[in-house]
Amino acid sequence: MYLCDQIAQSKEEIRIEAGDGRRWLLPGAVHLAAPLKECPNRYILGEGVTHACRQLVLRQPHLLDPRSQLLRVPHRQMWIEWREGDAQGEARRTGVYIEADETGRRGSLQSLWEAPPHQPDLAQGYYGFDFDAPLSRGFELQAGPGFETSPEIHERLDQLVRHAALHVSPPWLACWRAAARDGAHLAETLHFLFRQTWTDFPFACAFLLLLNAKRALSTRPIALAALNRRRLSRNVPPLLDHVEVKLDLGQATGDGRVRGGRSRLAPRLHQVRGHLVARGDNIFWRATHLRGDAARGLVTRRTVLVRRSNRSPSAEELVRC
Repeated sequence: MYLCDQIAQSKEEIRIEAGDGRRWLLPGAVHLAAPLKECPNRYILGEGVTHACRQLVLRQPHLLDPRSQLLRVPHRQMWIEWREGDAQGEARRTGVYIEADETGRRGSLQSLWEAPPHQPDLAQGYYGFDFDAPLSRGFELQAGPGFETSPEIHERLDQLVRHAALHVSPPWLACWRAAARDGAHLAETLHFLFRQTWTDFPFACAFLLLLNAKRALSTRPIALAALNRRRLSRNVPPLLDHVEVKLDLGQATGDGRVRGGRSRLAPRLHQVRGHLVARGDNIFWRATHLRGDAARGLVTRRTVLVRRSNRSPSAEELVRC
């Protein structure tokens, strides 16, 4: 079952009893169930799209320029869901619920994730974002002590992170303040929340870039009306309609061309991996294709020489702390 369906079927509130006997009723996934049911745009990302978004964040962060008009939310409300590895390396479903203004350049982003066998978890805060104006001082204030992301990630993504600010849910903040031993303990809790959720913002930005780029993605609407009628007849909760998103890798032809693309001569026929290409203010996805002349030979295998690097790790994997 997709994460969005788990959230839509959530029923239990979060209830916490503190050591002093005080009881807290706190917002959880159930508080997003109704908005998600009404959300008209729900995207489920395929593995290739998820990988491409990660690579955009890690390998091509210069394309995630807040000034780019491609960084725009195309809907007033939208849901994005994908699979990723947690701190233990186990795959789990993660999603963000985004609300935006009419420009698509300002809004909020709320993170949720799968937490089996219990109901899905809702982050205790959300990110407000504005691509036209900085909202924070980036990693400097929000990361806090113990933030182990490498200096390379700081340098490449700090400008993007400056256009988002973490806002803690008031009920959770009140609960944490009551339980905190001192201000330092509360600050540590807030920094942990940032470390747990900050990667969702650049990941969502990468997907928005791909979604708005030309010829990048292929989408397939999944309508479940017939299936849901059968489920309802058995008193089973209905599932949510959504759009499956896959990376459009294209089809290579025998003459070395890609349908919809152009060929370029090369010494030998070889395969070129799909990648993004910037042309002025536009970004295009160049699909995987064959390049070269088969008459000059065919590259069927290659040898890769791997050397150990002496530099510090560069956070090749963005995972939750």
